[in-house]
Amino acid sequence: MPLGTLKKCRSWIRPALSCLSILAAAFVVPACTSGNQNHAAPPAFGGLLTATSTIAGQVDLTWSPAVDFAGGGITYAIFVGNGGSGTEVSSGSTGSSTGTSITTWGGVNTFQSGNTYWIIVQAVDSLGQSDGNSQERSVLAK
Repeated sequence: MPLGTLKKCRSWIRPALSCLSILAAAFVVPACTSGNQNHAAPPAFGGLLTATSTIAGQVDLTWSPAVDFAGGGITYAIFVGNGGSGTEVSSGSTGSSTGTSITTWGGVNTFQSGNTYWIIVQAVDSLGQSDGNSQERSVLAK
């Protein structure tokens, strides 16, 4: 190809590529346009395995660790009820990844000997997503 033809082609190609770049940019649609940009699945969690009371005023809870798809760590929210709707005990870093012991619920209530309590544990990831499980266990307080 003669040099003159190459120069003519280059002079035409550059503006065309610029136009293509502008058109391409106009048609780029972002994957997420609002809210949290991290769309990890909520944690996978089997719920509370056991709730036992062997010491007066104390309930021991066990669970298997949740799977964390968000990658920022898991906290466990514990809900306790004694006939009505559950009262959240704590939503911070609640115990370890496999269970905890609690002696109060709702911040002020203690476990009264002879009363039955219903407990639900939910895993919450760093994005605030809960596994939504409703696996409930009952325990008769000592």
